[in-house]
Amino acid sequence: GRSFGGYLAPRAFSASSSFKALVADGGLVDLYQTFVCGLPENLQELWYTDPAKFEAYMQVGASTSLQLAFLRGFGSLGFGSQGFAELYATVEPYFLDVNEFRGIGTRPVLVNDPSLDTVVGNQSALFFGQLQQPLSHDSALLGFPAELAWVASVLAQGAA
Repeated sequence: GRSFGGYLAPRAFSASSSFKALVADGGLVDLYQTFVCGLPENLQELWYTDPAKFEAYMQVGASTSLQLAFLRGFGSLGFGSQGFAELYATVEPYFLDVNEFRGIGTRPVLVNDPSLDTVVGNQSALFFGQLQQPLSHDSALLGFPAELAWVASVLAQGAA
């Protein structure tokens, strides 16, 4: 699964033993935590105490911040949200409970940690770190672009 599929694919993978391997290109453990923890403390407080004021501040911020404008568009396109407060409320239930995917590490798990992805931060490393040990010897946490050669070699072996 890529992008939000990095959240959905592990859920499907853990629910079925018929899948032989998992690829999570951006493994997500807790999208909501990523969004909230990425806010300055004063905006976190506003989110919890006054969502309407939070929305107003975020809208002003989006007029001058490309990252916030992107996040607003991400929410609109990906979740159908009409603003920041609605987006945050919408993504709150999207987290992977470690108990739900505990046994998946016995099968090959490839997680890409997209270093250029400013939306999900360190979620891929958190996801991979929470996999139950020992992992399948074919499992790996990759960081873009350093391990791109490794991926190319694996794909080339499969094509041979």
